[in-house]
Amino acid sequence: MVMNLTNLPSTELLQNVMMASPNGVLVLQAIRAADGRLIDLYMTLINAVAEQELDCPAVEVLGQSFAQFFPHLAEKKLLEHYRQVLDTGHSFQFETHFFRSPQSSPTWLDVSVVQLEKSLLLTYADITDSKIDIDSVPLTDVLQQSFDESVSGISVFEVIRDSNGQISDFELVMINKAGLQMSGFLSKEILGRTIWEMYPATSINGLFDQYVRVYETGKPVSTQNYYPEYDIWREVKIMRAERGIMVSYNDITVLKKAQETVKQQEQLLEDLLEGISVGMAVVQPVRSEKGAAPRIVNFRIMKANAASETVFGQSPRQVVGQLITDAVGHANVSELLNRCAAAVEQQQVFTMSLRSQLDPVMFRVTMTASGDQFILTFTSIFR
Repeated sequence: MVMNLTNLPSTELLQNVMMASPNGVLVLQAIRAADGRLIDLYMTLINAVAEQELDCPAVEVLGQSFAQFFPHLAEKKLLEHYRQVLDTGHSFQFETHFFRSPQSSPTWLDVSVVQLEKSLLLTYADITDSKIDIDSVPLTDVLQQSFDESVSGISVFEVIRDSNGQISDFELVMINKAGLQMSGFLSKEILGRTIWEMYPATSINGLFDQYVRVYETGKPVSTQNYYPEYDIWREVKIMRAERGIMVSYNDITVLKKAQETVKQQEQLLEDLLEGISVGMAVVQPVRSEKGAAPRIVNFRIMKANAASETVFGQSPRQVVGQLITDAVGHANVSELLNRCAAAVEQQQVFTMSLRSQLDPVMFRVTMTASGDQFILTFTSIFR
């Protein structure tokens, strides 16, 4: 039984989200050395904004090196941050600038990078208009404009204390345009109001305690919060201000729901794997860092079902993470590796002898592409 999982609903959803975004969006896949080091990234999806910036069709860049087309976002120091996002799941946000020919002034980008399953989701917004020459205007005007034009929502609160001197509330004294848009109110409707008046659920989600802790300790806090009453997610950073706290926040609902869909599809794949009586494994190409174009030198097993133990002679838990050459451990492993590499171009179906509990057994092997991974099935042939 062979299943084609190439067009999963999560991919279609992610593409729709990307195309609707007003910012540039890229989905990047890691290129790792045989020892697991991140050496480059290649593009698996880009949206219309990014495609327009490249001035060439998306089909010409998919599968190509990220550094070739976005060198200003692929500097060596940034690559290390991307690796940390992939390995830890913690998001990364930064601003960068570069020069577009023939412009004499730099283009500024606000960039956000998050983990999307085993890929990176990178979004960037052009914030050049918000960057002004600080030598031409007073510093206070620059700071005010930066506050107003920030792509993140920003709210500034002042401390309110009770008769015992304890912090009892925070009063909103400043909020920028992005913050107002997220709140759905006019500034005159919320300035001067307190957190308890505007967001009674603050006690439930624990934010109030974090606000107090940041003000009292001076240590900033970064977190992601879900607001069930509005069904939204926000990435929040809380910092101490002169007489209170400053809270910056971004709406990450679309990203969170896309990640949840990917998780659901991941669970679906797990269920499908375990429901199949033939040996099945999901493998990821391992590419060599030598030469101008990285070539596939092996495959790493990412998932395996219980039935695959008859192929590998090891449990799924033991075999996951191994290279296919180590897991098979048979004289015919070179033939299997060559067949797997050929599946990059088209589906492969072949028959070969592999071990089964250390005894040779003939298997009918099928390898099919599924996005940037491949699905291997092993059906024993009884004679």
